Amino acid sequence: MKQILLIAYFSCLGLLAGAQAPQGVIDSLLRVTRAAPHDTQKAEAYIYLVAHHRYQRDLGLKYAREGIALAKKGQFLRGLYNLYNQMGVVYDVNGDYLPALGAYREGMKAAQKMQRSDLVGSIYTNMGLSYWNLGIYDEALANYLMALKQFEGNEKTLGYLANTYNNIGLIYGDKKEYHKAKPYFEKSIAISSSLKDSFNLAACYNNMGNALRDAGESQAAIDWFQQAYSIHQALGSDYGKGMALYNLAGVYQGLEQWGLALEAAQNSLRFREIAGDRMGIALAHNLLAVNYESLRQIREALYHSDIAIQLADSLKSNSLYHRVYRNRWWVLRAAGKPAEALEAHILYKQYSDSLNMEASDKRLRELEVRFEVAEKNRALKLSQAELREKEILLQRRNLLIGALVLATLLLLSLGLALRSRYRYKQQQELIATELRLQQNQIKAVIVAQEAEKTRFAQDLHDGMGQLLTALKLSLGAPGAENGKSQQLVEELYRELRHLAYNIMPQTLVKKGLPDALAELSERLNAAQTQIKLYSRAHGMSSRLPLQAEQLLYRVVQEWLTNVMKYAQATECTINLVADDESLSLMIEDDGKGFDSEELARSKGHGWANIKSRLSLLGAQFYVDSRAGRKGSSLVIELSLAGIKP
Repeated sequence: MKQILLIAYFSCLGLLAGAQAPQGVIDSLLRVTRAAPHDTQKAEAYIYLVAHHRYQRDLGLKYAREGIALAKKGQFLRGLYNLYNQMGVVYDVNGDYLPALGAYREGMKAAQKMQRSDLVGSIYTNMGLSYWNLGIYDEALANYLMALKQFEGNEKTLGYLANTYNNIGLIYGDKKEYHKAKPYFEKSIAISSSLKDSFNLAACYNNMGNALRDAGESQAAIDWFQQAYSIHQALGSDYGKGMALYNLAGVYQGLEQWGLALEAAQNSLRFREIAGDRMGIALAHNLLAVNYESLRQIREALYHSDIAIQLADSLKSNSLYHRVYRNRWWVLRAAGKPAEALEAHILYKQYSDSLNMEASDKRLRELEVRFEVAEKNRALKLSQAELREKEILLQRRNLLIGALVLATLLLLSLGLALRSRYRYKQQQELIATELRLQQNQIKAVIVAQEAEKTRFAQDLHDGMGQLLTALKLSLGAPGAENGKSQQLVEELYRELRHLAYNIMPQTLVKKGLPDALAELSERLNAAQTQIKLYSRAHGMSSRLPLQAEQLLYRVVQEWLTNVMKYAQATECTINLVADDESLSLMIEDDGKGFDSEELARSKGHGWANIKSRLSLLGAQFYVDSRAGRKGSSLVIELSLAGIKP
């Protein structure tokens, strides 16, 4: 069960804790923004309007910008703080974490000018949450620690301090540093107890139990989950009781105390049904299926597994599918249904690899975010450096006009100019080094993804493929009345081979890029009739490193996908030409042309993936196409000096 994050979008007005305002209240606030005699009063009304429209992104941002203009006009610092903070919240709750960070930084300036440590701490906390949502845990932790410095020693911010301690513990839990997480949970528990905040206290107990369970301290985890249950029972929270009992059942299951696990899971299901928690209901049925299977009560296990599958189909959650199919494999195998068990196991592996791919994509997105931030900082520094350079040239020109009288000032200015140039050069070298490190990180992620695809394709081909072949032969034995099953296995076998090819063609791994491109053309020609593909290779006397071949292969795949979707072409040719020093790859089609500048404005991932892979190879490339002209080409030139084995 995911740990409980205590979220507090801080505002000195406490706006975010309230429900959606009635339309009459909204209308009254809008009248204030039009008729109030002072800009500060209008800005105050805008603060409330932004808070009440935080889930309506465009409208919330519109009110925030109008209020900020008024607050700046009246030098209304408290209003600026609240409006920028609320703007950040609007971005946050709508998933726009980078612009949220920008809004919070502007709010920080106002809070620092007011010398309000509680408001500064609130901004640091919100920035920590944005970094957390981006998956950048080190930055999130740094901001939470800065918030602690503002909150500690201030009795008015004890509630904020408890939340911050709890969130720091959760970050250390995500980093699997449980020994560091426990002290922060203990501090949060102590403050919540002193404030008699039962809700936060129960959340902290659950988080402590999860950390201890993951650290292998099962008995201690049971104690914390039982305390969380007791608090939720006193609060009358069916949702909280269902969650605490589910956590207890999971620990009992890990200890193989099946009777206790079964009782806790049944009670968890009952409370979650009362609360209407559909995800919790699905997880409880899935847990019950495992418990009944362990108790050899197969009929009950199948019943709960069937319900879990039905709920997973309605919720469309990959992580839920992954859990349900893993347990369903065990249940069907125990029920003596090998074919269905095999199907469940295949689906479990597919969702497992899907989740692994999602995790890899998340890491790649994190690196892309870091790279984007660095690029923006680099552009800003270059702009500032160019401005300084122009100022220096102007100073030199004016000093020369001053002739001998200003000779001393001229020498001083020249010295400053030389010093500035030297520092500018050092800054550029540092920026270039940082960019190289970031490119190496992105390259490492892409290489890891390709290696994982190769491993998974090989496992499907050599492991599951052999198993399906054996099953197919068994079903085809003389006397077996299983024609339908035989047909099903054959279809499954073909689908498995197709899946393995899409993930990582074995021809690419074993024979090289020319053969893999030829095979790709043949497969695409066999799968459709609207476009004929040709693949030609000249001068490829030796193979490139596998990583380089994989990158080029993925580029061709991506470009052909776009050609087949949009070009309306009848023919497309892939030409691969190499000599001892260079390699040329050109993809030509006879379809309709397009404005190649559109690629730079595209928000899709296809062209971005092509550019990132070619940049890792150090390749030169360009697109030859124009709107209204027939035919388009992608031309890639690659020097082999740096990539040969």
